Amino acid sequence: MIRILMPQRRLNADDGGGSGGDPTPPAAPPSPTPTVPVVPPTPPAAPPAAVPPAAPPAADAGIPDLQARLATLETQLEADRAALRSERGARLIEQTAAAHGLDAGLLGRLVTPEFDEQGQPKPLDAAIASLLTTYPYLAKPAAGGTAAPAPVGTSPANPARTPALTKAAIERMTPEQINTNWDAIQAYLARQG
Repeated sequence: MIRILMPQRRLNADDGGGSGGDPTPPAAPPSPTPTVPVVPPTPPAAPPAAVPPAAPPAADAGIPDLQARLATLETQLEADRAALRSERGARLIEQTAAAHGLDAGLLGRLVTPEFDEQGQPKPLDAAIASLLTTYPYLAKPAAGGTAAPAPVGTSPANPARTPALTKAAIERMTPEQINTNWDAIQAYLARQG
């Protein structure tokens, strides 16, 4: 790297650039500064006197248009509220069906949710309890298990009875089912000898 040294020259900005080979152009004469008139601050104005209310608009100045617009908006509001109510009811039915092990589509056809004054759905627990006592077969079978065997005969002349155990049925049972049905299994084994 090569360094070039230059002699230092001092420039005088007031000299006008005339003497000593100064490369700067002569300075322009100072311009006069514009004067801005100073406005004294005004005291705050007193509050305006009470303004009389405007005259009511004429009866034919768009009132029917506004009333029609209001009726349209009220109809739209009711439709929106009904859609929101329907959506909340469907969500409640889905949640309740999942909690009680029911088919959500079937429950939606059998139960109609009720709403309080704020549009919130009321709980369906009482309706579900009465529905399951009246129609117990609506409940889904427990996950991982099989549905209980249908009772044989359901008329008053032929009361419901549990089907007889077979060797194949006993072999398919889990240890928990064997413990639950131990008395019936012992009776089956005693008959087989």
